[in-house]
Amino acid sequence: MKRPKYLEEISKDLTPDRFGITFSTNSKNYFYDRGTNKVIECKKWEQNFIFDLLQGHSLQEIEDKVLATGIEDKQLERFYSEIEYENLLKAPVYSKINSLSVEELKEGVNGLSQLILELTEKCNLRCKYCIYNEGYQQFRNFDYKSMSWDTAKKSIDYACLHSGDEVSITFYGGEPLLNYDVLKKSIEYSISSMPDKKLSFSFTTNLTLMTKDKAEFFASQDNIYILCSFDGPKDIHDKFRIGVDGQGSFDKAISGLKCLIEAFGDRSKECIGINAVICPPFCFEKYEKVMRFFRNLNWLSDECQINYVYVSGGTLNLTDVEKREIEKESEKYTYELIQDWQFSYRNDEDMSQMVDQYIKTDLRRIHERLITSKPIEVLPCNGCCIPGRRRLYITVSGEFQICEKMGKSIPLGNIENGINIEQVYEKYIKEYEDKSLPECSKCWASALCGMCYIMAYDEKGINMEKKRISCLGQKAAALDNLRKYHILLEEQPERIRRLFANKE
Repeated sequence: MKRPKYLEEISKDLTPDRFGITFSTNSKNYFYDRGTNKVIECKKWEQNFIFDLLQGHSLQEIEDKVLATGIEDKQLERFYSEIEYENLLKAPVYSKINSLSVEELKEGVNGLSQLILELTEKCNLRCKYCIYNEGYQQFRNFDYKSMSWDTAKKSIDYACLHSGDEVSITFYGGEPLLNYDVLKKSIEYSISSMPDKKLSFSFTTNLTLMTKDKAEFFASQDNIYILCSFDGPKDIHDKFRIGVDGQGSFDKAISGLKCLIEAFGDRSKECIGINAVICPPFCFEKYEKVMRFFRNLNWLSDECQINYVYVSGGTLNLTDVEKREIEKESEKYTYELIQDWQFSYRNDEDMSQMVDQYIKTDLRRIHERLITSKPIEVLPCNGCCIPGRRRLYITVSGEFQICEKMGKSIPLGNIENGINIEQVYEKYIKEYEDKSLPECSKCWASALCGMCYIMAYDEKGINMEKKRISCLGQKAAALDNLRKYHILLEEQPERIRRLFANKE
């Protein structure tokens, strides 16, 4: 029987599972090929064949097993021909990650498009799921430092020199309104110092310090977006969003939201958004209660963008047992979300939009993966950005960090000396490649991986123990997303087309 010679070598490979992975939906069987990024629909016996091959069984052993089930020689030969024609199971042992040279890094940092200013470390709330609470050691706790006007001004000057025609300036905290004077001066100075650039401003607020005067100032700006942290009805909102005194913040928050809506008027649907965090226990009843609350606010535009997100157990001050229960429940909930979306909520526009939003980010990497006719030769650098290029986070003290989501880590530079190119290259580019390559080159999910510096770094540099834990989650997510994507592709292909009609 004619068979591709290279298949015989797979069982001898020390990590045969690096070539891809098999998965199934309720009605079909598939194989994801690591080398080409193709997903191939298989007959069940074909999928079993590939599965056994990836488990390290010899080709002869697998052939004997398949033929014993009644599969004929010509069927097996046809299967071999299809594998060879599609260039499947040929992923090389990668020797390089597609990263940057020092020269490319130098050029890249002049393409800044988003400046994020940490206006203050202070906050007047103590939300139980906040990453800055005492139960989350990777990030700083709340402090009493705020950014000076001098640091803010120098940061804006840096952005002016290192950006293109468009710059987005985001104000971060803590609660940004605790440093309102610097926020206001930063907006005014940016406009006066960069008259030829298209500027936009944004920040997230807990709303409790929003007043009529502040709202009217923000509404006077042409291009501004304010994301309001607001979790819904009083009993839900006040359970986790509490003040330093332990009291709920609902009354002050809804008053602040009203000030914004009144100041912006018709522009509120474009300039004001709401971020509603759903906390355990997760259930559709809670989602529906929150959605009904916002829907029934007659002064809030129906077109107002509302983001529904669920909090991870890691940011709650819980015991290990409670965290495991939440993770199990979240996994179950995600599956039920897909199922209910396809059936129970098919005609419920609000629920459909909520589910679209929930899964779009997860499935985008599957939908937009690069599919090639032949195996690619170089590994992608996972989900890592170019440090200091697209966005730059500047702390209250003027240190440069990759982004606002990064915990304790090696700074990229500072406001006085700019980006330290050599240090960034050594610690973020070269070290990431050198230490990641041996493991990423053996991983079936490396082309679907969203791993970034956030998941792998601490104050000393790359932390491989931390990265390996994140790797497990990335592989599980990649497999789950492959399965979810193909369930939808089979049962609601028009939904997939609509979800990804725009590149936003």
